[in-house]
Amino acid sequence: MTIDDNVNEPFTILTNDFDLSAEELGEVYRYRWQIELFFKWLKQHAQIKHFYGTSEAAVINQIRLDLMTYCTLILLKLEVEHQRDLLTLQRMLIACLYESYDEFLGKLRRRRKKGSKRIKHDTIYQMTDHYIMAEEDTEWLNDLIYDPVIL
Repeated sequence: MTIDDNVNEPFTILTNDFDLSAEELGEVYRYRWQIELFFKWLKQHAQIKHFYGTSEAAVINQIRLDLMTYCTLILLKLEVEHQRDLLTLQRMLIACLYESYDEFLGKLRRRRKKGSKRIKHDTIYQMTDHYIMAEEDTEWLNDLIYDPVIL
C-alpha cells in the first residue's frame, strides 16, 4: 500500500492486514514509529545503563520513572515550542534546575553562537612584535603562566 508522508512523498508499506484503510495504516505506522523513537531515546539518554535494584519491582519502577521523564520532556517541549532535540532540552533543564522558569525559558530561547571563538593570530603576532621591537622588559613572555590566546 502506498501513502503520502508529511512532506507529500509517496511511502510504501507492506501489510497483510487488508481490513485497514490507507489512512488508518499510515496512523498505525506513525504510532509505531513514535514507539521506536521512544525506545531509541530510552537506550541512548535514560539512566538505564544499569539497574539500581535487582528485583522485578525495582526494574519496573526504574523503567516507569524513565517513561515519566520522557513524557514530561515531550510535554515541556510542546509547551515551550522547542524546535531542537529532547537531549538539548533535558540538558538545559538540568543546568537550570535551581533557576526560575522564566530564566530557563530565556536560556532555552537564546540564540546559539555558531562555531568556537576564533584565535586572532594577527593580533597576537602584532602584540608580540611590539613588545620585542620596543626592547621593553620581555622576560614575562617566557613565563609559563602567560598565554597569548587569552588576550
